[in-house]
Amino acid sequence: MAKGRIGWRAGFVALILVALAFAAQDPLVGVARQVQAGDRHLRAGEYTLARQAYEQAAAALPGRATILLRLGAAQNALEEWDGARESLAQAARSWTRARALAGLAEAEEDTYRASRLWAEAVRAGWSDPQVLGRYAEHLWRRGEFRQAQPIVSRSLRLAPWDEKARVRAGILLLLDDKPEDAAALVRGVESAFPLTAALSAGDPPGSPDFYLRVGVALLSMGEHRAARALFGRARDLAPDSPVAQTYYAYCLHLDGDDAGAAGLLRDAASRWPAYPLVWYFLGEVERAAGHYAAARAHYATLLNLDPKNAAACVALADAYAAENLFTEAEAWYTKATELSPQDGRFWLVLAQFYTEHLAGVAGNGVAAARKATALLPDDPAAYDALGWALFLSNDLAGAREALETALRLDGASPSVQYHAGSLYYALGDRARATYHLTRVLDVQPRGRFAALAEDLLRRLK
Repeated sequence: MAKGRIGWRAGFVALILVALAFAAQDPLVGVARQVQAGDRHLRAGEYTLARQAYEQAAAALPGRATILLRLGAAQNALEEWDGARESLAQAARSWTRARALAGLAEAEEDTYRASRLWAEAVRAGWSDPQVLGRYAEHLWRRGEFRQAQPIVSRSLRLAPWDEKARVRAGILLLLDDKPEDAAALVRGVESAFPLTAALSAGDPPGSPDFYLRVGVALLSMGEHRAARALFGRARDLAPDSPVAQTYYAYCLHLDGDDAGAAGLLRDAASRWPAYPLVWYFLGEVERAAGHYAAARAHYATLLNLDPKNAAACVALADAYAAENLFTEAEAWYTKATELSPQDGRFWLVLAQFYTEHLAGVAGNGVAAARKATALLPDDPAAYDALGWALFLSNDLAGAREALETALRLDGASPSVQYHAGSLYYALGDRARATYHLTRVLDVQPRGRFAALAEDLLRRLK
């Protein structure tokens, strides 16, 4: 009897193994696994790995809209515009149509065609908060707040938990001069803390000081277009305010209007020559235009007005470094740390100067980076600088410890990922090197670190 039970169990196991073998050969099972793997990579921001998984799935099941939609999303994130357009165009069917059209609109470089695609996407996805959120992002980047208003409101009704939509709706209320409603809407949203604090101060709504204070808060949140609108109102109410004109001009600079910014800043410098900030912003505009000598002159004027301004020392050092005048740059970076010895940001820029230009890395560079990590224990950039300084000093064990800490703090930094990839390349760990260098391309498909990562990846092949 026992022997019979053993035989029955063996037969049952054999049947299971046969079934699993057939399942393993079933293309649908393999495709599902590839799609699941692609989804995991996409959620983690590993767009290159996601694209590879979706490509394999799409090759096994050509024409499947849900797979093509995912593939297009990954290609779009990697700025592979032609591939994204092709994949998303094939995916534009049934329930995937609105999201596919949104992807096509994001990938379209022609303004007119993009606007037509967005109109179609919004009509098809009027009840899809993801589509509406993507369109709101598009409008927001262009500063088209009036057009964004109904989209943001609809998106917030569909997804009231969406903090980005809440912040944007709050900013729109501010632009409509409804600060109390804006404060109630953004209360509790961590990313909106500067705005919440500004709205709780005492200046009466509608006054120039109110617009200036809230504008500065928005600027600190990266919302320079909305800040520009408020600085413009402050300037209209107080045309003799150097603060309003200077900040308004700086927002023009951030928006790419350097000619308009420079004109207003030069006017401000002639009218209020004792106002330090106008010289700083003038220096920033000139430095962005590549006029380094003029920028240095403006920063020097600022330091004459405010000799203990460490940030001005860093700006002056940056202008010297841009022209490879490294001795002068080092002196001014060091001066900043002397003026503010307990501010880790200035130690960090000094460490980054050393690692960038390979000057004194083994001594001063590592020392500055260690000081930065001591003062900024939760800053991934500080550990990144320390790890890279140690790597350049051939302390690979110390570099690994510091860079692993930086990765835990911020896995989306192209600098950290590139430095980690370079470290593991030097250690001979090809798999980890390939992973981190590929992550660079995920988070920064174009730019300096992307080019460096691609070069190192070619060597790994």
